[in-house]
Amino acid sequence: MEIGEKLELFLIKKCGSLKSAAEALGKSAPDLSRYLGPHPTRGPGSPLLKRVYELGCDMNWLFNNSETGTDPVSVLLNEIETLRKENRNLSEKINRIERLLK
Repeated sequence: MEIGEKLELFLIKKCGSLKSAAEALGKSAPDLSRYLGPHPTRGPGSPLLKRVYELGCDMNWLFNNSETGTDPVSVLLNEIETLRKENRNLSEKINRIERLLK
C-alpha cells in the first residue's frame, strides 16, 4: 500500500470523511485529494505530515512497508466489526419501534 492510500485510509478512519479530514487539516477537499489514493499528484510536505501526526497517525506505519503500526487490514476488519455492531443495535431499535407502533 502506498503512502497516499495509507493516508486516505487513516483520514477516513479518523475523521469519517475526506471533507471532515480536510477541515481538520486546514485544507480544502480538492487540495487534500491531491495527496491521497494510489496515484497522488503531490507528496505530503512536513506541515501536512505534522498535522496528520497530531491527529494520531503512526508515521512508522505511514512510511514503512513493515507493519509496525496499525495494520491496514486490521483497521478495515475492525471497522467492519464496528459497523456490524452498529447495524445490530440499529436493527434492535427499529424492531422495538415497530413493535410499539403495532
